[in-house]
Amino acid sequence: VFSNWQIVGGNAEGIFGINAATGELFVAAPGPLDFETSTGHFLSITVSDGTNTSVPWNTTISVINVNEFAPEIQPGQMFSVSESAANGAAVGTVTATDADAGAVISGWSIVSGNVDGIFGINSTTGRLFVADRTNLDFETTTSCVLTLTVTDGERTSAAETVLININAENDHSPVFTSPNAVTVAENTTSILTLSATDADVPVQTVVFTITGGSDASKFEITAGHQLKFRAAPDFESPTDFGANNTYRVRVTADDQAGRQTTQTITVTVSNVNDNSPVVANQSFDVDALQTSGSVVGQLQAADADGNAGSGIWTIISGNDNGLFAVNPVTGRLALATEIPQALQGGGTVSLVVAVSDGLFTSAPATVSVTIVPQVVAAPPATTSGSSGDSSTGDSGPSGDTQDIPGNTAAPDAPTAPAAASPTAPSGASASAASPRQNAEPVAAAPAVSNDDDQDLFPVMPDGTTAAASTGHENLTRTIIDTADQDLVSASSLNGSDIDRSNRLDSSRDPHALTTQFVVQTLVTQFSGTGETVQALNNLRRDVQADLNFDNAVIGSVATVGTSITVGYIMWAVRGGMLLSGLLAQMPVWTMIDPLLIVDSAGSAEEDGDSIRDIVDRQDASPATKNTPPQGPTQ
Repeated sequence: VFSNWQIVGGNAEGIFGINAATGELFVAAPGPLDFETSTGHFLSITVSDGTNTSVPWNTTISVINVNEFAPEIQPGQMFSVSESAANGAAVGTVTATDADAGAVISGWSIVSGNVDGIFGINSTTGRLFVADRTNLDFETTTSCVLTLTVTDGERTSAAETVLININAENDHSPVFTSPNAVTVAENTTSILTLSATDADVPVQTVVFTITGGSDASKFEITAGHQLKFRAAPDFESPTDFGANNTYRVRVTADDQAGRQTTQTITVTVSNVNDNSPVVANQSFDVDALQTSGSVVGQLQAADADGNAGSGIWTIISGNDNGLFAVNPVTGRLALATEIPQALQGGGTVSLVVAVSDGLFTSAPATVSVTIVPQVVAAPPATTSGSSGDSSTGDSGPSGDTQDIPGNTAAPDAPTAPAAASPTAPSGASASAASPRQNAEPVAAAPAVSNDDDQDLFPVMPDGTTAAASTGHENLTRTIIDTADQDLVSASSLNGSDIDRSNRLDSSRDPHALTTQFVVQTLVTQFSGTGETVQALNNLRRDVQADLNFDNAVIGSVATVGTSITVGYIMWAVRGGMLLSGLLAQMPVWTMIDPLLIVDSAGSAEEDGDSIRDIVDRQDASPATKNTPPQGPTQ
């Protein structure tokens, strides 16, 4: 019977024990049993049968490894990376330990501190790298602290932090903050203060230099950042490349660390009112018979600043009698009153004028206005009598040839002007007249030169004079116009002394229709004390003293002003003067289109004829000129 089993060697630490009766080995003290310390133990064992003891028997006990320790990340690890590092650039490798022999450390991960996802880590090796450099910027973040963990496959390490410092680099170019376009007034040199920023830290010192531009020679930089003109520009005499007051220069901003930025600056020079207007001496002519409000001429001025025409005009002297007025805005010179009798024979008025551009006033200039007297042809000699015979004029058909188109007019034959269509005054209405077709000439008759007031009393359509029937002074208004012309009614003539008006239409006359003419007679009655009658009578006397022609040429009269009524046409026809020549001197008439020749009264007996009779005779053929006139078809 074996008994008394004993461990006689290899168990110095007492790790193992053995049952003496059975020989069972067991771990007596597990603490020292550590694979990482000893992977096996060699024991010497003996046994006895009660009498004899065996020789020692050696046996080996192997220690099996167990994962009893978690990995440990070494604390205090620190790395650095440039802010200009590219994606994938290595930052460093994190290290860790595991007390377990043969443990494989893997499963590295970043658990916090990587908010922008800048960094990444290789899970097997623990290598840190740049994952996304978008926000890798020293000027934004100078360092980054990452919290990491690692595992050995069974156990995970405690979290540990690593520090990554971001190194500054000159990775930003200067950025201009001053404008690239500016407007400055002429005659100044200062333009702007140059400025630029550089995001790099530490702060860079930016230096500005002129490096180009089409007008670079015109500029300079003073005090390091003041852009100026070398010479003050003049708007009126630009020296830029395009000669359009737009100067260009290229400026470079250098951070002195290898980075530069250029900017082209456009400088526009603006005009300044620094010149006085200039008015040259000027001269104008004005007809002696022009009325108040008639335009004399347009005053002209020049201004180097481009302000010509926008100044304030004034008459300084020479206008003592108040004859002229100037529009302060437009510079239009006009008659302020009628030309006085003393100047109607001609003369020159010298005005001294000036104009201001709002800041500067021009030097005085002389404006000479020459008053041109009316020039008329000498009247032909006539004889008085009721027979209408004339000692110098032809009243027969042979006299008609001088007015036939294509024939040469006799030297003394009165003819209508080639064109006489004065512009309508403001407020007047005008209507266009159609050209007369196939107008037949009418034989000329001696003019009546009596200078009385009988012409102001026309014959009414019923054969009696208006004065006799009403006791008032009357005027007859006769208008000869084309079919497409609008007549001005008597009520629109501003005649407060008009009592009534009658209109007679002879448009049914076949000949009138053929020639596209409508002869209309408007008889207007005025009171005997009306100012219009007196004014017309005075004007008639003045004009008749100078004008006396055999024929009266009447065209289409579009409208009249308010100071002269159309009744004056009647007097002109019956007085036997050249109406177109008369009206061309009267600004109240807006359009004269001489088209037909109306035979004036050839004898004293015709003074009693009505206007209708005179007008109707213009339609008569030369062969029937001596036939008594017929009234118009009603």
